[in-house]
Order: sequence, then C-alpha cells, then structure tokens
Amino acid sequence: MRIGLVSDTHGELENLREATRQLVEVHNVDKIVHLGDEWEDCQVFQEVPETEAMIIPGVYAVQYRDPSIPNRIISTIEGWKILFTHSPEPHSNDLPEDPDPKELAAKQEIDIVAYGHTHIPAVEEKDYVLMVNLGHLKTEDKKGHPPSYALLEIRPREVKVKIVELTNQKTLVERTFTKKKITVTASDLKLRGLLNDTETAEKIWDALPIEGQANLWGEEIYFQIPVDAELEDGRETVELGDIGYWPPGPAVCFFFGPTPVSKGDEIRPYSPVTVIGKLVDDPKLLRKVKEKETVKITIYW
Repeated sequence: MRIGLVSDTHGELENLREATRQLVEVHNVDKIVHLGDEWEDCQVFQEVPETEAMIIPGVYAVQYRDPSIPNRIISTIEGWKILFTHSPEPHSNDLPEDPDPKELAAKQEIDIVAYGHTHIPAVEEKDYVLMVNLGHLKTEDKKGHPPSYALLEIRPREVKVKIVELTNQKTLVERTFTKKKITVTASDLKLRGLLNDTETAEKIWDALPIEGQANLWGEEIYFQIPVDAELEDGRETVELGDIGYWPPGPAVCFFFGPTPVSKGDEIRPYSPVTVIGKLVDDPKLLRKVKEKETVKITIYW
C-alpha cells in the first residue's frame, strides 16, 4: 500500500494541490493523510474523490477540541501499526482520551509515527519505532526547509520512506526499514522481542529458528548459536531487556539485570557485545529460566 503524507500547508492551497497531484499521478498513492494545519485546506482533496483521504487536526485547530474528531489515529496497514498525529509528543491541548505517543512507543504498541508540526523533514528510528516527519508545504518557512511531502510504501515486512521536495520533485530522504519480530520461548515462558537493523541481527534473523541450552550468569542468559559475526559497535554496558551477540561464543545473550562483573545497578556483559535487539515483554520474567533449560528463538508474525 502507498500512503502520501502532507501537513502544515497553512492556507497555501496551490502547494497542497500540487503535492496532491504528484502523489496521485506520479506516485499512485492509495491514500493521502493530512497531518494538521490547516483543517480547512483539506477541501483540496475533494478534487480527487477517487483517492481516500484522512485528516488530522493541528493542535491549535478548533477541531482539536472537538471530542467527536480524533486527534490521533492508529491504523494497522500490512501488519504495521501506524500512529497518525500532528505532534509526536503530548500537547497541552490534548483531550483526556487522546493517546500519548511517547507511551505508545515505549510499550511497543506502534511501529511508525507519522507527524508534522515541526516543519523539519526527518526520518529516524527511535527505540524500534520509525519516526517520519514530512516537513511542511509552505512556500517559505523561517526554518529554511523547502516545501515537501512524504511517501510510505508499505509491505508486510518492509517500509520504504521517501521525502520529496515539492518544487523540483527531488528526493530529500530515502530509507528502507524492516520489521523483525521474534518470540523467545523457554519452559512456559513466551516473550516477544524485536531485532534491529545491524548486520549481525540480519544474520541471526536469516538463521532462525535457533535454540540452545541456557547458561545463567547473574541476570543474564546466554547460549551458543551457529552464527559467526564480528563485533559491531561493541557495548561494554547494556540496557535492561537488550539482546546481545557475543562473538567469542558465538552466543546470543538476554540481559535482565546485573551480572557478576556489574558495578552497582549497571548491566555489564563479560566482554563487549553487539546489541542486536530488545525484548518487548518484561525481561525480568527470564528469572524463571533454569540452567540448561532449552531456549528457542523463532520468527513471530
């Protein structure tokens, strides 16, 4: 599915009209989403009735205070949960029932945040959530960025993001993201996790399913795996719930608390590891796993 993103038109209907034309005629989108400022500008979409449109109000719009109009919408498209919002953070004008984007991201309840508001085009991954800001559609803007829009090409395991400058159709940003969901099982436990986009994680993903006998080392579980890789951005300390790859093993490691070499509350591997992902569910549940118990990593879908 192809989705076009526009926002922050601020009354410049001709720019919105041209962006809509390019999205429909050049990029053949299935849907256009206006991410706020201004609501009234969306009358332009009536000129392309064959293309589905979604409208999100800006945080200062009258519609933002209307409980009958959703300020944030979560849609599941090709298995990806996408939050459409004007602001990527909670706002003082939010209504009580409005979901908190940061909370949704922290709980891994969304995969993508599509937003506007800042007028700064950007595509980045934060804590396994893809953040897409298309920029703005003003002819001139004090922040200096040219008018632009975004295109999302969504497939079950892959999203391609492109930010396009309106005036010359030049691609400003183009990136591809994959979603690698895993399940970690041991005894009666079943935990969800996500692998990242490191080369090591790609190798492990290609080797799944993998299983091994749990070795306990403090609040770390590790077991050998048939994947050889060099250390990649090695970490001497990790975060709660991180999944690591330890080249000397080679082994995969799950961290759910301090290890015998930790200082204070830090989580320190025996030697540097490549962080390849993170557990979504509570990693402390791994305390139930016993020595030599079988642990299996499989693709979750």
